[in-house]
This record gives sequence, structure tokens and C-alpha cells, in this order.
Amino acid sequence: MLPKTSHLKILIPRARNILGKIEKEIWKIENQPLAVQQSTPSKTETLADDIDNLTFSPVSKYPHIWGSPFEQCWWKVDLPSEQKNRYLLWRDQGEATVYASRVPIHGIDPGHIYCPLPDNLDNIQIESVCCRTAYWIDEKSEPIDADGSRFDGAFLAYRNDDAWHAYYDLEILIDLLELEIKRFNGDRNFGEIDRGKHADLERFSPEGRLLIRGLDEAYTLFHQDGLKVLRKHLQTIYNRLSSNPMMMQMRLIGHAHIDLVWMWEEKTGEFKAVHTFSTVSSLMREYPELTFCYSQPASYQAVARRSPQLFTNVQQHINSGQWEPLGATEVECDTQIPCGEALIRCFEVGQEGFRNLTGKNNSILWIPDVFGYSACLPQIMKSCDVDYFYTTKLLWNDSTDFPHSSFVWKGQDGTEVIAHLSLKSGYNRLVKPDQLLDTALTHQQSDIHPEALEPTGYGDGGGGPTAGMCERARRVKEIFGLPKTQWGRVDGFFENLSKIKEQLPTYKGELYLEFHRGVLTTLGSLKYAYRIAERALQTWEAVRSCTGGNSIDKAAWKRLLFTQFHDYLPGTSVKEVYDEGIPELQKITASALAKAQAELGTTEAKSIFNPLPLTLRTTYQTEDETYPITLPPLTGGEPGNFKDDYEKDRVICTEKALTNNRLKVTFDDNGFIEKMLVDGRKIELTGPAGELRIFDDNPVYFPAWEIDRASLNHGVCFACIPEIEIENDHPSSASISFFRKLTDESSIEIVYTLQSNSCALEIDYFIDWQNPNKLLKVLFPTAYTGQNARYGNPYGSILRSQQPGEMHNEAKFEVPGSRYAMIFDDTEDNGLFVVTESKYGFGSASGLLHLSLLRGAIITQPEITSNDIEKPDTHYADIGKQHIRIAIGAYHSELKREEQPAALADTLFCHPLAYQGDSVSSFFQGIEGGESLIPSWVKPVGKNLFILRCHEVLGKRGQAKLKLAENCTLTIVDMLDRPIPEKDSIENHTINFGPYEIISLLIEQKPAN
Repeated sequence: MLPKTSHLKILIPRARNILGKIEKEIWKIENQPLAVQQSTPSKTETLADDIDNLTFSPVSKYPHIWGSPFEQCWWKVDLPSEQKNRYLLWRDQGEATVYASRVPIHGIDPGHIYCPLPDNLDNIQIESVCCRTAYWIDEKSEPIDADGSRFDGAFLAYRNDDAWHAYYDLEILIDLLELEIKRFNGDRNFGEIDRGKHADLERFSPEGRLLIRGLDEAYTLFHQDGLKVLRKHLQTIYNRLSSNPMMMQMRLIGHAHIDLVWMWEEKTGEFKAVHTFSTVSSLMREYPELTFCYSQPASYQAVARRSPQLFTNVQQHINSGQWEPLGATEVECDTQIPCGEALIRCFEVGQEGFRNLTGKNNSILWIPDVFGYSACLPQIMKSCDVDYFYTTKLLWNDSTDFPHSSFVWKGQDGTEVIAHLSLKSGYNRLVKPDQLLDTALTHQQSDIHPEALEPTGYGDGGGGPTAGMCERARRVKEIFGLPKTQWGRVDGFFENLSKIKEQLPTYKGELYLEFHRGVLTTLGSLKYAYRIAERALQTWEAVRSCTGGNSIDKAAWKRLLFTQFHDYLPGTSVKEVYDEGIPELQKITASALAKAQAELGTTEAKSIFNPLPLTLRTTYQTEDETYPITLPPLTGGEPGNFKDDYEKDRVICTEKALTNNRLKVTFDDNGFIEKMLVDGRKIELTGPAGELRIFDDNPVYFPAWEIDRASLNHGVCFACIPEIEIENDHPSSASISFFRKLTDESSIEIVYTLQSNSCALEIDYFIDWQNPNKLLKVLFPTAYTGQNARYGNPYGSILRSQQPGEMHNEAKFEVPGSRYAMIFDDTEDNGLFVVTESKYGFGSASGLLHLSLLRGAIITQPEITSNDIEKPDTHYADIGKQHIRIAIGAYHSELKREEQPAALADTLFCHPLAYQGDSVSSFFQGIEGGESLIPSWVKPVGKNLFILRCHEVLGKRGQAKLKLAENCTLTIVDMLDRPIPEKDSIENHTINFGPYEIISLLIEQKPAN
């Protein structure tokens, strides 16, 4: 009998060995599969209350292959009665939710393999979707087979609780030892040590030595005395290690970031909400200390519709404080592509959803996985009762590290909110010691606020927290080398953080994501359909405001807001999402415009209506003549009443030039712009403006999401002399077109149009696009090499450097622009603007302004095939015929209101609404002064009562006077339509505004005395 060795290094390999042995003892699985019946898989969704209408057939042969992508089926499973402490093991590749008496009780996926079954239950129902799940669960997630989901049977399982608890007791201690070994031995891990390369323990911590000795004794006790004695021994180690945790505190919050759409359709996203909510509800009964947060009222509403009893259970957890609804917006929305008003409505509708859940507005914008955060967001947040902001996405930056984890985020207007970022942890966290330590060590403000958030659970449809995570949380509460760790609520975390606001660093401006730059352009057909739907709702609301009506149907807004989800509008979901989504957006547009037309009247008069709170200048065409018209804001009537005299400003067109009294453009032989003069100002071009370049577009990662910087080094322009045609030669409006090949496969017709008295050259691109994996850009090379370029925000604008040098500027080679951008000298006295109808991806570099028109990116595909099976057909974005509209002109900061790029981005692409009815007008008639203050939208809120939204776009202070009809009152309100007491006093309808301020004005016309 040898004495115990004092050379601890040779004992280390035994630790991992015992863990694997204990794991094998946890579950006992019955050999005989349970009796199972299955309904016919279908794309038509059936809810639990209706499954008796389905036909079920027994499953007798395994493996059983069923379904095609996103099909649903139901199963009936018979259970032996009068049994307790049972679990269900459901062996299927798809995702499933277990129901008892038609109520969901637990989800099954790669992170949640075993479902606890209520005692004495003799049957269950299971809802399955043929859909891969749990994308981020290492070594457990696999694709669906090409022929469908593989089902290998349902089995009863029984858990050895001694083995279960011993496993997690031991796992945490082993992980702690591994951290200690890495701390003193670099990055060496157990994999190396197990092969005999022993760690160097000459310098090693006392706690580490204790762990080695204790784990070695555990190995012996397990083999000699069994699990119960082993657990008692392990507890003595915990007792000795529990007195010296880090100063840091870690607040765990259960989390399941559910993508409403992504690798699945909307109905599957709803299924995932039921799946996850039922799992969390089950875990809360077993682990009453567990807290959980979830955003997105759209999901709560889906659960309430699909399973009222589950929703009732969730509401009980909310009332008890275990479950924390948070988020403030209807969905976790993109913040750069929606227009400013649509972004505000996402908060407005979202806060209504949270009031329905909790009785109050939510104070936290929880939006972890969005592809950049607009600088106008803090102002919108604060006006909608949102004080706090949380994300993880900036950890994906590809060039620079974001400098703070807890900070004051100051918007472009100066509005401040308190923010917390998980800089290294993401949102798929497992309560592993190395993860907790990593979060603690990368918390940049731990010196002043030694507490960090740790969202815990599997996201992206993975089902949220697991029982294993809850077990780990019980063991790492207060232990050597780790932060003090406990479950908590997010609101409590931010309340603590707000107490030290004055000590936090400040970060002003946008939170630009140095990744996923392609989403601004991917699937342009979707973004166009979305933008047209925004305008249709704007038109309907304008009509209501002018006819004295109440708010429009909120259902239309809710469906539009759903498409703002961050894997929907960016174009990064599977093809099936857009096969359904684009037609729905078109239906929203058609319905809104039809209702608007009907509400304007039904007389014989042929009229047109301007839905904008800006003057609209356009060309009206009848069978007999074409003439320019000027429509006052929010006004409708017969076109002839608004006819302009164009004889003083006739448009002249030749094969090489377009000219009116304000603008002269000449074209080179290739059909690009050679010279341009606006109001006597020469636009300083350094090459052909409007030149088209095609770039290879094969990003290293995530095709639908990315544009690689190196791809932009080598663009080519197809050498081809264009065909020239004067399309429309009329004194009030003329067009010249250049038809040319883009590539051997693709062609383009460029149509330049000039209207009388216009300061902008309109450009239409009619493209037959047949080039996958290519990016099409239009370039505007100028001599305007000021430090910055200016880009539109949803509301406002932002300056970004266009000069090379610092890495964070170099990273901004493709940036969001909310439909316009300007490049200029440092004074902003001379420059060029580009406005677009529905394009959002811009860039600038040393005088070159460029706009992305199309990407032939691979449309996201669900991984539904095994590696050895041929993949399904690949689909590419925007293959086929496309119509893209932009306009360009001369920029300077003293432009009149209607000629500001922010205004032209609305007016140049807005068609008056044709209707049959009498004249109509609003009691808002315009604004005097403050030319950088742009009125953008009117929102009806009651009879003769509407809200006018204005926003400042150039960073200026000023004063403006509203021109209103008689008997009108003016009240400044917030973005939830509530009066702001400190801004009650408005004299003579005159308002003051600050840089980038969004102002909401409640206008009411009262009856005359």
C-alpha cells in the first residue's frame, strides 16, 4: 500500500474521467418505445384545441422520416398510468412542444432533451415543426435530413437524482480547477493534461491545490462508497471555497432571444414562443429562484392566441416578479431602415403591449441583436418613458472594441439614457465558470459599478435556460475566484446603475456596428415594398387628419411593425418569409390607399391630394396635356387649381444635356454626368458622376449580412456605348435615357428627368439584374474633401468622417443613410446631395460619395440537409427586373426647407393621391423660419385633432412659426401624445428648437365662437 503522493500534478487527469462516468448514471431509459400516433404533416397550422379534427396514424417502424421544411404535425403518445418522477425522451431532429390536456408544459430541443412529466398522466400531445433548432448549442444541433425530420421514437426516462446533483457538483469544481490551471499555465487545458503533459504546479494557488486533492479523493470515494458519500465530500470542498469570491457581482437573468423570423417563417417563430414559454414556466416551478426576461409583445400576443392557459401561467409569473417583460418596442426592431415615424410607432405600440402585460410602460430597451443603433434612438426612448438600454451586438465589431460596458449614451440631440453592454458574453450563456469570469474581467466599469448582467439561456429559437444552468447557478453563488452570482431582475440592475450615473463615462452618437453592412442593401425589393407601405400609412393618416377623423386601424401598423424585426427588414431571413411578406406589404399599401381615397369623398370631381406637411411640386398628366402643379401641404382638389406657369421655366432637352432655369446637366458619351450647374453653383466633379461599378460580392461570412471591405477595391464598369433616346420632351418635364449592358447577362436603362423649376436631377434605373454574388454601386466623385459627410437618420442626420486614418473611421466603409446623404467642404457651403426612394447603404471616402443599388446575395437558407446530401436550389436576392429611383443636386446648409435633402427624400418620391371628391385642406398651412426644421408626418388622434411631427436635420438651433388656420391651439407633446408641462407656453404659434430635436405638436381646431 503506497502512501498518498504529494506530487499533485499527476492526479489531475482523474477529474474529467469521473465526470463522464457519473453522467452515464444520470438517466435510465426504457428500451421499449412508447405507442405513438402522428397526424399528417402540413403547412396549414392546427392549434391544440383543434387536433381532434386531424387524422392520426400509428408509427410502428423506426427511423420514421416525416415532413418538409416548416411543416407542422401533431402526435399522440400513450403513457403507462400511475407512475411518478418520469421524463419523456423524444428522439426527433425537429423541434417539439409537449402538451398535457391541450396545455403546453415543456419544450424539447437539443438544449432541453428530457421533458418532466406530471404524475399519473396517461397521455400527452406533442406539437412538432420540421425545423432545425438550437443553432448555437455546440455538438448538439444538427441539420434536418433532406427527406424530412428523422424520428427515432419516444421513450420514458428516469433520473437518478444523486447522479444528477453529483454531476453538477463535480462539473463546477472541475471548471474552477481548469481556470486555475490556465491562470498559472497559460492557455493549457484539460485536453492537453489528459494526454500526460502535466501542468506546472511550482507556482500554484492554495485553492487550486485543494481542488486537485479533493477531486482525487472524489474519484476514490465514487468507486468505493458511491454517490451519496461522494456528494458529502464535494460539499466540504464547496464549504472551504465559498468564502473568497471576487468583488464583482453577476446578475443572472434567464433569457431566450427568439428570432420571430430568421431560419423559419412567422408561424414557426410563434411556435417557438410557445415552446420556450412553456419550458421556462416548467423550470420556474422546479427552480423558484429562477428569473426570466422576455421582450416583444408580438410574442406574448401569439402565445395568448395559441394557448390561453399558458399565457395565464406566464401572467402569474409576471405578477410574482419571476418573469420580467421588458423591451419597450413591439418587436426587437431594426433602428436604421424604418423611417423616424415608423420607429416611434414601434415604441408606441410596444409600450401599449407592455401596459397590457404589467399595467405600466417599460423603462428598458432590450435589443441585444440589432445591426447598429441610430443616434436618434435615445431621444425617442426618453420621450416614450424608456430610460435604459441593453445590447450585446457590439461585441461583433470586426475592427475596434467598444470602449465601455456601462455608460451614459447621449443621442445626437443631447438626450441621455443609461446603457449597459455585454462586451464579450453575447446572449447564449450557460452559467459556466469561465464565462462568468470572462464577463467580470471585461466589465470596463467594474471599478465604479462592480455588477454585470449575464443573460442566461439558449437564444435564436434555442429554448432559453435549462435545468443544468439552474443547477450550476446554485453552485456558483459565492465561490472562490468567481463573481458573486445570483438570479435577479434587469430593472433592479439598471436602478442600481442609475444611482452612479454621474460617475459613468459618456458616449455620444450612433452605436455603429462594424459588421453586417450588407443588410442595408440586401433584398431591395423588400425594402421598396416596406417603404411604399410606410408612405401608404402616412397618406391614410394625413387624410384622416384633414377630414377630422380618429386614428387609423392599428392592425395595419402592427403588421408593418412586425416587418421591422431585425432579421426581417434587413433581408436576412429565409425565402419563405419574403414569399409571404412582400405580398402582405403590398396588400397593406393597397388597402391603406383605397381607404384613404374612400374617406376623401365620392363625388364626380377628379382630384389629387398631397399627404405631406410639405409643399409638393410635381407634374400632372392628362390625355391632352402635361403641366407642373404645386400642392400646398395636406391639401387636395382638382389639379387645374394648382397649375403652375411653366412658360417662364421651360425644360430644354438634347442628347447631351438637360436644362431649366436653375439646373444644367451635360452627359458624356457613356451616359454619365460630365458637368452640373445648380443656381449658378458648379458642382465640383472629379470624374463622371453616376458611373456604375460592379464588384465581386463573396463575403467570408454570412452572405446576406456582409459586404467585405476588400470587395470594394476592384469594381468594373462594362465597356459599352449606350443607346440614347429622348423619352419625354415637354416644356415642363423632359427625360433622356441611356440603355446599356451592365454585364453579358444584365442590362440597365438610365433615365434622367428634369422638372421645371426643380433644383434636383431625378434618375431612374430600370435594371434587368442577372448576376448572383455581385454588388452594384453608383459613384459620385467630387472635390468635396471636408472632414465629414452627412447621412440621414430615421429622424435627423449624422456626421461621419470621410477621411482615412483612424480604425473606427476606416471601419465605416458602408454606412446607413436614411434615404439621403451629402458630401461637402468643411464649411458646408458647397457640396453634393443624393436622395433615394428606398436605398439605405452609402459610403464616402476623400470626396467620393457612393450608393449601393443592388446585391445578388445568397438568400438565407435553413440548413435542412446533411453534409453528404445535395443541397436544395440556391436563391439569390433581386434577380430579375428592378426599378430604382434617386435624385442628386447641389447642397449647402442654407437651403430652403423644401430643398433640404431630408425634405426632397419625401417630396421627390411621393405621388399625390388621386381621388374623386371635393377639395380638402388642413388647418396646418406651413412653417415660417427655421429652414432646417422639417415637418414630416401628421398623425390623427381625434376629431379636429392631430399631431404634427417635425425634426431638425442639420444640427442647428432656431425658431419657427407655424401657419395655422383660425381658432387653432398648439401644444407640445411627447411621443406618446402626452403634453409636456415645462413646454406649455407657446406664444403666437412660435416654437424654439435645438439641434436634431424631434418636436411633436398637438394641433386642435376649436369651433368658432
